[in-house]
Amino acid sequence: MKRRVFLFALTLTLALSGCGFQLRGASPLTFKTVFVEAPIASYQRNVMAERMRTLLKAAGATVTGLPNEAEIILKLGAEKRTKTILSLTGAGRVAEYRLEMSVTYQAHTPAGKERLPETEIKFIRDLTYDDSQYAAKSAEEDFLYKSMDEEATQQIMRHLRRISA
Repeated sequence: MKRRVFLFALTLTLALSGCGFQLRGASPLTFKTVFVEAPIASYQRNVMAERMRTLLKAAGATVTGLPNEAEIILKLGAEKRTKTILSLTGAGRVAEYRLEMSVTYQAHTPAGKERLPETEIKFIRDLTYDDSQYAAKSAEEDFLYKSMDEEATQQIMRHLRRISA
């Protein structure tokens, strides 16, 4: 029985490799150097800008310290986070919150030629809430915001990959 499973798996692998199937992977960036411009708050570092710099370097781009040294300038807007009450219990306590995160971005050349128009990314997550689980719900809220940040940076990277040379 094990031999039949092995032979089937081997046959399937050979058939797929023989037809030219391969995973698509990420498309390369069409620019070599980039400058990431982001607002800096005095009380916190811009985590999204740091993440973008890391992803750009991993994709093979050189992140420069000066805008005039770059082929593309990626301008990130201020990240906006809101937390609103979504529903209440019969006793008037919060049962659910709605978390929203939005950020704008655009890309242009040092000469001012627009490569990506100003675009806003917005994410919404709903969070159940219970006063007796304050620490756990606070950690879940932090996790949801980090998840939205990660999704935003990945979406920006996909848009940057579509910039034509």
